[in-house]
Amino acid sequence: MSIEIRIAGNLILNVKSLVVHSSMTTLSNSFTLMTSLTQNATTAAEGSLVFQPGDTVEIKIESIPVLTGFVDAVRVTYTKGVHNIEVVGRDKIADFIDSSVPQINIEGAIEFETLLRTTLDTMGLQEIAITNLIPATSDLLIRADKNIASEVGQTGADFIDQFARLKQVLLKGDGSGNIQMTRGGGDQYIRVTLANVPGFDHNNIIKGQFVLSHTNRYNSYTVRSQEDFSADFDLDVSEGVGNSGTAVDNAIRVGRSLVFEAEENSTTQECKNRSAWESDLRRAKGTQFIVTILGHTATYTDPGFGETTVLWSPNSLVRVADVFANIQALMLIESVRYQISEDEGTTTEMTLVPRDSYTVSAQRDAADARVSLIGDDDE
Repeated sequence: MSIEIRIAGNLILNVKSLVVHSSMTTLSNSFTLMTSLTQNATTAAEGSLVFQPGDTVEIKIESIPVLTGFVDAVRVTYTKGVHNIEVVGRDKIADFIDSSVPQINIEGAIEFETLLRTTLDTMGLQEIAITNLIPATSDLLIRADKNIASEVGQTGADFIDQFARLKQVLLKGDGSGNIQMTRGGGDQYIRVTLANVPGFDHNNIIKGQFVLSHTNRYNSYTVRSQEDFSADFDLDVSEGVGNSGTAVDNAIRVGRSLVFEAEENSTTQECKNRSAWESDLRRAKGTQFIVTILGHTATYTDPGFGETTVLWSPNSLVRVADVFANIQALMLIESVRYQISEDEGTTTEMTLVPRDSYTVSAQRDAADARVSLIGDDDE
């Protein structure tokens, strides 16, 4: 397994442990590195580097970038003869998350991607690129009647997040410190089975945890809003009040309901989409299968392409067969933790959720929810 870590351009060889985290629900990728140096170390190869917050960081696995960013903090502990150094940081998108956005006030309709690009440029983050993985037929136009204006002190990520929720867009970082626009359903299908089946010759799950929770989940989700009356001064106020949309999750008992206001003035259809999105987000958090396997990549034969090696990565579909968790299904990788340690070697921890998480569906049947975990055998 080839792993390359560079801080301030210097190659780091003395690695005691490393964790790189990437998720569909966390915009910025992050890392924690533990290294050490001896009092007699004198060369970079021996680990005698002095790390500073703000240093550039590049981490690659099998020559594929998994994090490009900066050091946030350095912590040093020591005993006689040995200094242990913990280095933590995030990718370039951290500046978008942390920094206040200058005043933005958009008049007229605007595409979501254009608004994101405008916000990044206004903040001086022109080097952060955007990749749109959402089908071109999707409606990502933010109407002119929305209040597309930033508030004083609002961060760039908070400003954009309200419109991402409106349009059901997931924003996540790639390994190069750029932003991907996506939705659930899988950017790729990894043709390897994650298995823990007695008697099976190709079991690869070395540790697992299944979480099924109804905490913060509801049978019905209702979003309420009203029209923007400033767009039509002749509109009877009573005609624009009471727009709402409801999504139902029949896996949850009747009587549990959540009602909340839309982030922006919304039509009835937008309210319906927003309620379905909220249901999906909470369902994914309540249904998780967390597994650990050896290595960071999967190798398989792809019809038409031959032998293929890919990184385990978020928003990938993979088949799962685990007897103890009672799961036999195609699932979605929500997040990954690439790990190196002296005790456990090279491993990847993955959090998997139902394959249709982060896709807009106005109603979830209890039977469908069960099938998606134990009997969904379609590719």
